Amino acid sequence: MPCVRQLKYRYAIAFYDLDNYFSNDASLTFQHLLFKNLIQKKRFQIILRNNSDKTILEQYLFQEHHQSGPLDISPPQAMLKGIIYESDNEIEVVIRLVDIQTSKVLTQCDMFTADKKNQLIEKVKELSDKLHAAFPLIDGIIQQENELVPDTDHLSHIENVALNSILIMYQTEKMRKNSITGKPFGAETTISGYAHVHEICDDGRLIFKIDDLKQGCQINTNSRGIMQ
Repeated sequence: MPCVRQLKYRYAIAFYDLDNYFSNDASLTFQHLLFKNLIQKKRFQIILRNNSDKTILEQYLFQEHHQSGPLDISPPQAMLKGIIYESDNEIEVVIRLVDIQTSKVLTQCDMFTADKKNQLIEKVKELSDKLHAAFPLIDGIIQQENELVPDTDHLSHIENVALNSILIMYQTEKMRKNSITGKPFGAETTISGYAHVHEICDDGRLIFKIDDLKQGCQINTNSRGIMQ
């Protein structure tokens, strides 16, 4: 996995218990499955918290992402909260993602089924997909020091990019080649710094402003950018 997609560099979300005033096994199962699904997609860094704001890191998180070495997590940038409404056969879930610094609601997603017994897993995936669609993983080439030109297969997701979204600037260089086969051993990725989206152009280009450029790093023809 490229270092820019490793756990510690991902957008960090604090996942709070979903409110449910008629809690039962179905609602608890839905919450657990949603939490697990978000982790498995490896798009975000998910930090599970209960509603008393005490951090809980489930064993699943340790086993899947930290088989060796210390746990390396980031301060959460957003919090995910929501509520579950249910009856004997129906279940409706509404979640919202709120920016911790500004208290702005970044996105709100919902799902409903009248057959929670047979459609629970399907509806968990549906809700997770809606959340991920609101935060597309745009990757592309940096041009003119402040423009990101998305790769062709990412252009269709530009409409979901929000202003002030965080951009990781990086460079990937091929490592030395095998003397026998002539093939490179791999590629080395170096993070150059961070920026935020300042303007979204009609042709798909993202104009950004640099927030932090690491000492000794430069933006050049080898530079790329990816949404955090």
